[in-house]
Amino acid sequence: MPYYQLVRVAAWMTDVEDGLAMLKKQGKLRDMEEWEIAEVRRRLVMARNWLREVGYTAVLQNVDQALKALECFEEEVVKAFVEVSRRILEGCDPSEVGRIVREVAESLGLRKRRERLQVYRAFYHALLGEDSGPPLRRLVSRPEVRELLSKIIARLPAS
Repeated sequence: MPYYQLVRVAAWMTDVEDGLAMLKKQGKLRDMEEWEIAEVRRRLVMARNWLREVGYTAVLQNVDQALKALECFEEEVVKAFVEVSRRILEGCDPSEVGRIVREVAESLGLRKRRERLQVYRAFYHALLGEDSGPPLRRLVSRPEVRELLSKIIARLPAS
């Protein structure tokens, strides 16, 4: 399993067992023997320690990359991204983020599930440069993510 992938899991796990559960859910541990899983566990600890040393920003996009990523999304999706980000920065509880995404998306006419998923994709593209990622509540619980969101919305036109 690539170390880079383990670093990305380590960034959002609550502990090593949580990281292993994430990997299992993704099907990454399928057909592995016990010694291989033990090696993954050891490497997750190394990845977590590395992140503590270099900082969690190592797995995040920079502001310019984030702004470029948001260009791919429809205007209403970007508006939802900005409004949800503002509410996150105002101090909402991370467990409320899913409800907030739904509420904001629907208020902007993004009522279908597929349309709301675009709002989540906007967050993953802007923050991680990926199509998907950990639950948004895990992302926004990190101060580094909130700092990046603040910088992104400050640079978006008319935000």
